[in-house]
Amino acid sequence: CGPGSRPRHTESGCRLAREQSVGRVRFPPFLTTGSRASQAPRRTGLILVGHGSHLSPDSSEPVYAHAEQIRKLGVFDEVLEAFWKEEPSLPYALDIVQSEEVWVVPVFLAEGYFTRQVVPRELGLDHTLTEFPHRRVHYCPPVGTHPLMADLILKRAGAASGLSPQGRRGAALLIIGHGTERSATSGDTVYRLVDRLREAREFG
Repeated sequence: CGPGSRPRHTESGCRLAREQSVGRVRFPPFLTTGSRASQAPRRTGLILVGHGSHLSPDSSEPVYAHAEQIRKLGVFDEVLEAFWKEEPSLPYALDIVQSEEVWVVPVFLAEGYFTRQVVPRELGLDHTLTEFPHRRVHYCPPVGTHPLMADLILKRAGAASGLSPQGRRGAALLIIGHGTERSATSGDTVYRLVDRLREAREFG
């Protein structure tokens, strides 16, 4: 979890991340309670949730890379990673984090069964905001639903193709999603993304 050595599979690794990130945030007013003179600012934490894999340990690398970049920004007191199929384990993520104000962001490319059911269930979350006795947890949409995702895909696909803008208009762009029978709407994010890519008319 921490910079440099990233001792990822232990709670001590997550503790290292906390110790190296605490104290770097200037809190906006909505993250404080009471008067500034009488109460300390609420500490903020970010949990990036990935799927992980027992068969492919490299599958978690993008999550660790994102977490490391966010730590360097100093926006949150804590930045932690949690996984469904790896350690640190998703069900214990809120036991590890110490902040009073926590944001949970699924590092997934689409909204579906995992983001709508598994993550909220394992963390005990109600909806987008869950109030615990000494903590508030904000549950965010997965990163892949961001409006700029279509622009990013076009940029990456254009660079990978090596084609000129005119050449790309004569080429096809194939978007592949996971999907699942457990959620009838699991493919909605991909279909909306494909609609935006078609509207861009950059690929034929």
